[in-house]
Amino acid sequence: MKYYLLIIATLCLIPKGFNRTLNAQELTPSTSLLTDLAQNINSNPQSASDYNNSGVDYSEMMKYDKAIALFNQAISIDPNYAEAYNNRGNAYGLLGQYDKAIADFNRAISIDPNYAQAYNNRGNAYDLLGQYDQAISNYNQAIKIEPKYTSAYYNRGRFYSKSGQYQKALADLAKAIEYDPQHAPAYFIRGNTHVKLRQHDLAISDYNQAIKFDNSFAQAYFNLGSTYSLLGNSEKTREYWQQASTLFREQNNLQAYQYVQELLKKLPSAE
Repeated sequence: MKYYLLIIATLCLIPKGFNRTLNAQELTPSTSLLTDLAQNINSNPQSASDYNNSGVDYSEMMKYDKAIALFNQAISIDPNYAEAYNNRGNAYGLLGQYDKAIADFNRAISIDPNYAQAYNNRGNAYDLLGQYDQAISNYNQAIKIEPKYTSAYYNRGRFYSKSGQYQKALADLAKAIEYDPQHAPAYFIRGNTHVKLRQHDLAISDYNQAIKFDNSFAQAYFNLGSTYSLLGNSEKTREYWQQASTLFREQNNLQAYQYVQELLKKLPSAE
C-alpha cells in the first residue's frame, strides 16, 4: 500500500499563477464582442480604455501576445494608466515572463500606491520566482489595503500551506472562504493542508466543497480519492479517481489522465 502515500506526496496542486480576473468588467469573450470592441477602437482611436478592455478579453481567451499589443496601445495613449500596466503584467506572468510582469506591477503601484490587486499579482510573480519573502510582503500589503481581499488571503494561505506553516495557512484560507464561500480553490488547498496534518475527515469535507462549487475540478476529485486511499477505502478511491481520469481526459491533460489510469490498475479488483 506504499503507493498510496506516494500519491498524497504528489498531490496535484492547482497552478499558482496570476488572477485571470483582470481590471475591467468581466466579459465572456466572443467574436461579436471583439468585433464591437474593434469598432469602438476604430471610431475612437484615442480611447485607452477600449484598448485595455479589448486586451482583457484577449487575455481571457489566452491570446496573450495579442492582449499585450493592445495593452501597449492603451499605455501609449495614457502612460499613467495603472490598470493597463497591471493587466499587461498579468499577461506577461501567464506567459512565464515574470521579470517583465514585476516591472509592470511596479509601474502600476508607482502610479497608484493603494492598488491592492497589483500588490497581489506582484506577490504571485515573486512566488513563482522563488522570492518568498517578497511574495509574502506583497500579499500582506494587498490585505492591508483591502482587508477583505479574498485572492490575497488565498494566495498567502496557499504559500503558507506549501511552506509547512499549516496553522497560518488554515487561518488565511478560512478568511478567503469567509469572504467568498464558493471559492473552490481555497477549499482545495485547505483540503491539502488537512491531509498534511492527517485530518482526513476535514480534508474530505473540503474536497467535496471544492467539487460542489466547481464540478469540473479534476484535481479535487483526484485528491479526494487519494485521501480515501489513505483510509483504506478502495471503493471510494476508485470512484473518485475514475471521475478525475475522465475530467483530465476531457480537459486534454493527457499526462494526468495516464497517471491516474496507471494508479487505477494498481487498485484491488472490485468485487
